[in-house]
Amino acid sequence: MLDSSAARGIGPLAPIRHTLPTVGGIRNRLMAMHYPRRVSKIKRVRQFGFRARMKTKAGRKMINRKRSLGRRLTPDM
Repeated sequence: MLDSSAARGIGPLAPIRHTLPTVGGIRNRLMAMHYPRRVSKIKRVRQFGFRARMKTKAGRKMINRKRSLGRRLTPDM
């Protein structure tokens, strides 16, 4: 019978449980790095695009404020 800390489920060699805290805990140090979430271009345009801004009063106000500063609202193609 093993009486080591790993067998009891404590210590650095213990099996990783999904209930461990993910901020600065042992789980972050042992898990592999992953790619950031890819944002869909169509979702981004629908949320932050020109037509989405023009739908609300605050969005139109923001566009007018940027135009008054001389900013372009659409990229040069």
